[in-house]
Formats: sequence, C-alpha cells, structure tokens
Amino acid sequence: YYTQALSIDEKLLSPTDPLLINAYNDLASVYSNMGQHSPALVLFEKALRIQEKTLPLNHPALATSLNNIGGAYYHIGEQQKAKIYFQKALTLQER
Repeated sequence: YYTQALSIDEKLLSPTDPLLINAYNDLASVYSNMGQHSPALVLFEKALRIQEKTLPLNHPALATSLNNIGGAYYHIGEQQKAKIYFQKALTLQER
C-alpha cells in the first residue's frame, strides 16, 4: 500500500513537495524492517534531499534522516559511510 500511495503522490505532487517526505520515509522503513536496506537507502536519501530544500538547516528531522541513512549504510556493510552520516546527525543534534 505504501508503494501505491507513493506512486500516486509522485504523480500529483512536485518532486520537492514536503508531503513526499513521509511517503518516502514510510516506505523506506518498511524496506528496512524487511532487511532490504539498499532500496530503503534510496528512499531515505530522497526524503533528505527534500528536507534540505524545505527545512531550516538545524531542523531535528534532518538529524533523523541522517541517522536513518547511516543505519542503512551500516546494514549494507558500508561502515565508513554509516559513520559519516551518524556523525552528521550527532553534530546537528548537539547544536
């Protein structure tokens, strides 16, 4: 159902519409929970790109997205990339 909803949203909304953020994150979370971290990573990154364009640079949602991306990288075995995203999230949270 998340895939169907996202498909509809992508047809109706601008590619940078903030309403897509939840759709991307929801579907990414499903993939992540199923152990499919590569497709989750793609969706988490799409959500982050929209957030970076529409939210203040110190918004807590950015830290959550950075952490989600770090987790996806960690689970696909790319610990160095995971560390970079976890550090970015931590830095943002400490501000």
